Formats: sequence, C-alpha cells, structure tokens
Amino acid sequence: MQVPIICEFIPMRWSYEAIVVAQGKLNPLTIRQDKIQAMIDQLVQMDQRTPAQDGRLDDLKDTLAYLSGLESGTVRDIEDRLRKIDKIMAGAPLDPAGIRSHHGSFTAERLFVNQKIADLVSKAETDQADYRRSEAVNVFFGPVKHLGSFQVSVLLFNTAVLLGFTGACLGLLHLSLRRQLSTKA
Repeated sequence: MQVPIICEFIPMRWSYEAIVVAQGKLNPLTIRQDKIQAMIDQLVQMDQRTPAQDGRLDDLKDTLAYLSGLESGTVRDIEDRLRKIDKIMAGAPLDPAGIRSHHGSFTAERLFVNQKIADLVSKAETDQADYRRSEAVNVFFGPVKHLGSFQVSVLLFNTAVLLGFTGACLGLLHLSLRRQLSTKA
C-alpha cells in the first residue's frame, strides 16, 4: 500500500506505522517464532551437519510446532512454557512433556497476537519481497525501510523521523518565543 505524499508530513503516520509493526513483530510469541525459524534456517543452510546438529535441528522444528500451538488453562502456565522454550532456544535439549500443550481456554496466539495486525504486516512483507519488482520499495507497515542500498528497521527509521519532527517543532517554538521576546524589549 502506497502512502499519499501529504501523509509523509504528518507525524501520526510514522507513529501509527511503528506501533502496528511493533505489535505485529515484537510480541512474545512472534519474537520466539522468528528466532527459532532463523536458527532452523541457519542449520539447514549448512553443507555438512554433525549428528548433534541434526538432533538440534529436529528439536528446533518440534519446538516451533509446540510453540505455534501452545495452549493451556491458565496464562501463568503459558508463560512458564514460554520460559522453557527460551531455555531450548538457548541450547537445552527438547523435553516435550515440559512444553506440550494442555487443552484450555488460553492460547499463546490469542494472548499475544492481534490477527488483523499480523495480516497487515504479513501482506506488507509479501509486497516488499515481491520478486517481480526490480528495485526495493517501501510499503506501509513493511518491517524495513530501504534507503538506497541500505535497509533500516522501520522502528528505528520512524523513531528518527518522529525525533526530527519534535526537534523541528521545538526549533520553531524557540524562534517564535525569541521573536516575541525581542519585540517587547
């Protein structure tokens, strides 16, 4: 989705985009899923894996599956299971009994993921990664901004833009107050 040019000068556009992307990418469930997937990708890309690395790869795949379907009767139990998953991500062996879901009314997805926001961010990622485009594009809710040949996190970029807006407003306020004080003297 392209943003109209006038919106580029409205600070709310930058803060809204940052908040939506943060909710979509930085919630406790998605962060863990992305880290585990990155670890899996790293192991898969290896030409020669040791048996220990093959075991680790299997553990990570199973952990990702357990994480994606995490369900329990209490929020505290889900949080405990997330801590166990953190230990597996840090290198501990997989203990399925420790993270296996128990049927209940709470799921990690319902607790941490807003599905509409996840869909918006996912669509933006797909639009940015479109193989038919010869050049990188910046799309609304995309996780990265392309500045020439550089890629910058949307959160870092939007924070810088908002700080720039704040600095410009403070500078204009300073000039206005200075002018008002000099005419009274």
